[in-house]
Amino acid sequence: MKKRAGTLLWSIILIFGVTQTAEAQLNITLPDTSFEASQSEFQIPIYVENLAPDSILGFSFTIVFNPSVITMDTTQNGSLNGFTKAGTLSSGFSIVQNMLSDNEYRVSGAGTTPIEMDGVMMYLNMIVAGEGISEVQITDIEINEGEPAFTYSNGLVTIGNPSLVEVISPLGTVELEENFGHARVADLDTVFTSYAGETLSYQITYTDSSDIFDTGIVEESILALSSYSSAFGEGEVIVRAFSGNQEAFDTLKVIVHPVNDAPYFYDLPDTLRIQSGTTFSFNYASYVDDVEDTFDDLSFEFKMDPDTVDFQLEVKGDTLLIGIPDYTGFVTLSLRVTDTGGKTTEASIVLELMGTTSAEQKAEVPEAFKLHQNYPNPFNPATVIWYQLPVSSQVSLKLYDLMGREVATLVTGQMAAGEHKVHVDASKLSSGVYIYRLTSGDFVETKKMILIK
Repeated sequence: MKKRAGTLLWSIILIFGVTQTAEAQLNITLPDTSFEASQSEFQIPIYVENLAPDSILGFSFTIVFNPSVITMDTTQNGSLNGFTKAGTLSSGFSIVQNMLSDNEYRVSGAGTTPIEMDGVMMYLNMIVAGEGISEVQITDIEINEGEPAFTYSNGLVTIGNPSLVEVISPLGTVELEENFGHARVADLDTVFTSYAGETLSYQITYTDSSDIFDTGIVEESILALSSYSSAFGEGEVIVRAFSGNQEAFDTLKVIVHPVNDAPYFYDLPDTLRIQSGTTFSFNYASYVDDVEDTFDDLSFEFKMDPDTVDFQLEVKGDTLLIGIPDYTGFVTLSLRVTDTGGKTTEASIVLELMGTTSAEQKAEVPEAFKLHQNYPNPFNPATVIWYQLPVSSQVSLKLYDLMGREVATLVTGQMAAGEHKVHVDASKLSSGVYIYRLTSGDFVETKKMILIK
């Protein structure tokens, strides 16, 4: 994202910042300067102020600058030409210079005739590298091997007509883990600056992450992210800093790494009633899910307890076939699912096995699906719902309020053929009219019940 330059033509504003003690007399100052971008070379004077009654016989300091805006001068043969001493207070000094890095210049000088008056100590010879603003810092200062005490001031150099608002510490990249919750990722006051000293405002102008995380600015300058459940991937956030018609933009890249979530069971029935001596089909795929893996990637284990009963287990696709012997009582079906990352979840269902049905009992099996009116009705707080199934079926019996909101799941799972009753405890519900609905395959029937407290 390109920074947008302002439209006002202006000259450099140098902001002085005293960083040493107020007791010092000698002050070394870099003034504020401004130049057109078309000007290839320029000089920055270094001033000595308030020197009397002291004097300078030797000095050493480092100049730090932004090499994308300005750099030190070199001669045609490539040698360093970083200073000019002719006509300055250090004209009689021997001076040594060295580039410490692409943005650090070290210069030292000594002489037999001391500097005893205020004025220009020397000039820094600079070259324009590009349009922008560079703070020029004078650091690691040594005067006469420690005497006298001194203060110093840094300055700004402006090339061309850049924006007064700039990025000083790019947002870069932040890496988080899936379901990270809330994260304060940056203080924008440390990312942007206004060289005019004005208070900046911030705005998120673009977010390429709508399905991974949410963004916002809190406490006026804090860029914050919030995760969406089980979402991961990459995105970016573009932030605008502005003051008046001056603005700058920066982009944050966000990487949310996936974390392996365990598979999970849902809507699994607690108990199923099954006829002994039959084969029961249990579609277990309807009750399990995993965030990262597909059903085909999951592995399953099934176990019947007690294992002394001769159950026959066979898996066909997404269905478990349970061959049930002539056995009456309660048994437990245990399920264990494992994903590709090794995460495991276990669950169990109680199977109520009913004895072999006599010919007389078989004749009493209902001929059709039916949902009966609850009794008593009205009620407080308990009532009973009856329903009948002509065949073993997958059943859902749910309770809703008059706004259509589900308030309770009364039955879910495979139920045997016959009549069934469900005890409803409505002690935690408010008085009013409720709807209960039975669904089994294509069969759907709904009735009302009235709770009066």
